[in-house]
Amino acid sequence: MADDPAEDLLARLSGLRVLAGQHRIALSPDGRYVAYATRQAHGDTSWPEDGFYPTGATGLAMGCAVRVTDTRTGETATALPLSVGRSWRPSWSPDSAALAFYADAGGAVHLHLWRQGCAAARAYPAAVIRCRGFAGDRPRWSPDGSRVYVPVCPEGLERAFIGATDGGAVVLYSGTAAAAGQGSADVRTLWGADIGCIDLQTGGLRRLCTGLPVAEPHVSPDGHWIACHTLARGGPSETCDLYLLSTGGGEPLPVAIGLPGSSQRRHEPAWRPDGGAVAFLRGGRPYVHQVGAERSEPLQAEVQESFDDRYLAWTPDGGSLLLRGRSGTLWRLPARGRAAVRLALPEGHDVTRPLQPSGGDAACVHSDGLLVPGVDARTRAARLLHTPLDGTAATVLWEEDAALTLQAFNNTWHWFGDATADGGTIVYARETAHGPADLWCRTGSAAAHRLTDLNPGLETAVRTQLVDFTLSGGRPARGLLWTPPDRVRPHPTVVVVQPDLAPAADLHRFAPETAAGFEPQYLIACGLAVWMPDIAWPSGPGDRGEGLAADITAATDAVVAAGWADPDRLALAGYGTGAYAIGALLVRTDRFRAVVSTAGIVNFTAYHGRLRAWKGAPDTSAAEQCEALIGAKEGPWADALRYVRNSPLFALDRIRTPMLFIAGREPAPESEAMFAGLCRLGRTAALARYRQEEGEAPFHWRAPAHRDVTWRLAEWLVRWLAG
Repeated sequence: MADDPAEDLLARLSGLRVLAGQHRIALSPDGRYVAYATRQAHGDTSWPEDGFYPTGATGLAMGCAVRVTDTRTGETATALPLSVGRSWRPSWSPDSAALAFYADAGGAVHLHLWRQGCAAARAYPAAVIRCRGFAGDRPRWSPDGSRVYVPVCPEGLERAFIGATDGGAVVLYSGTAAAAGQGSADVRTLWGADIGCIDLQTGGLRRLCTGLPVAEPHVSPDGHWIACHTLARGGPSETCDLYLLSTGGGEPLPVAIGLPGSSQRRHEPAWRPDGGAVAFLRGGRPYVHQVGAERSEPLQAEVQESFDDRYLAWTPDGGSLLLRGRSGTLWRLPARGRAAVRLALPEGHDVTRPLQPSGGDAACVHSDGLLVPGVDARTRAARLLHTPLDGTAATVLWEEDAALTLQAFNNTWHWFGDATADGGTIVYARETAHGPADLWCRTGSAAAHRLTDLNPGLETAVRTQLVDFTLSGGRPARGLLWTPPDRVRPHPTVVVVQPDLAPAADLHRFAPETAAGFEPQYLIACGLAVWMPDIAWPSGPGDRGEGLAADITAATDAVVAAGWADPDRLALAGYGTGAYAIGALLVRTDRFRAVVSTAGIVNFTAYHGRLRAWKGAPDTSAAEQCEALIGAKEGPWADALRYVRNSPLFALDRIRTPMLFIAGREPAPESEAMFAGLCRLGRTAALARYRQEEGEAPFHWRAPAHRDVTWRLAEWLVRWLAG
């Protein structure tokens, strides 16, 4: 099927080492060292069944090892060998002399400390860390570097998650409507933590807060207080609370009760640099709470803008707050007065968060302006802007045809980097379509230099480009086209369908998540082109399948008309909702010669009743998701025909295209039903079930399974598209 270079590439892809985007990198305050976590994309262990390993480590720590690299020499050390245990969430001491991180060496998750010049890291076993997926759950230092504050398991529950993944033969479900879904009160119990203070000299633990299901601690710059919010309370409108804790002990002091939030999205407070006040957002508006005051006061600046709760920072002098509007604008709001300043941004620039050192709540200010990473909306080139605080015109400091963001928790993307407080040294991840992500460094006005080489010699010659097209109904859209180098057009083409994931943003990515685990690099090496159109999930009263089929057809027509895709050699691939969209299209056309489907939904009446046990709590969120996908107001008992019309299984006799189904260990009743039905109809179909791999798709499968499934789906596509 493929030549030797393709087989070599397949081996490299299965052994790919990547930066762990779920764990922020940490640049030492002096700019000399950068700490970060790496992992094998497809290592020796798979994603844990319940999201946690027997040690209590979160699945987000899968295969992670903390490394430290000298930003001047590029010399790298491993803080804790992976053979000893997983390690993640690095955090530097204020004096840059020590690095704190979490690790599960010894059978449980503890705080570890690595000091420069030491051969081994020291473990602090007094506290069992409560592992969660929150980005702010890193160790937090006291200003003098003598103590570290961490989320710890509540007393009596230290062993609750350790060894919990036991593969028991019986799972007992119980629940009511109030406990359905992942927004239930059970989440507070499962994810809540006490705030623990670990004395680094004695190794002793002191609990500052018990009984409250708190999330990440935020230590004040003077070291006297900790601001923390509780996890969301379930219900139709989830809320959380904000408290202050004295580092000397005492009862929690309420700051704000009933803040809008969720179990996966919370407000991060920001301490004023002098430690005398903390800022937070309520309903998109900023408030400031003075320590010792009875109530919080809203900022009085006259701004007709609602602010995004994912960015809140102070200027280094504590005189103003910096905020990001929900429309993508940036603002400086004075702590006193009404003269708000809208910061200038170039037209067509999609901004992320302005740079902010990982160790504090003050923004990185360089030459009286913010350093703002972002992307040119048209070309997708990455930029770093200098945006003056007085609102005058921004300037582009540098621009690269690369992606500088990595995927974090819950399928969100963030700028993966860190900077010193003055912006003099910046370290960031850089990825292109030709090579995977590595860390790069810029110091002052000097040119960027590469710090890491995680996959030596791995470079491909693929071509990527953005293609504009028109969806059904005349709506403009854009997609990402991958083509082989030096091959005559038109190409045999695989159309990868993933609704609502905006694949055009992956122009400069080596292994885009929007490819749903189908490894376009390998498909290109096998002589195929890959077309990833931006398809939106339909809304309104009509059937979803009809709208999706029309849009996929329009997207395919666009690359055929442009001469890129061979109209007689077209195939489809999709995962989840993308696989459903493919099924909806196949019952309406036999235009495509082959299909690969992973974890598709083909029967919404069955999917509605899908149930999982997550740490003993019933998760019925599939029912709510199902209703949202097809526009139903209730379950199938209220509108049975809507469920039938939107389910490809009930029109299976119309499908004549050869289909390959991919499934992991998790039950795959949808794929099995589709496969069995096609076999009964005498159609060509195959089902590849990887029973030792966790999850429905090969995103985190182990290397042997990943290599086999990547080869298998490529072989299937090449076989049917040949000639």
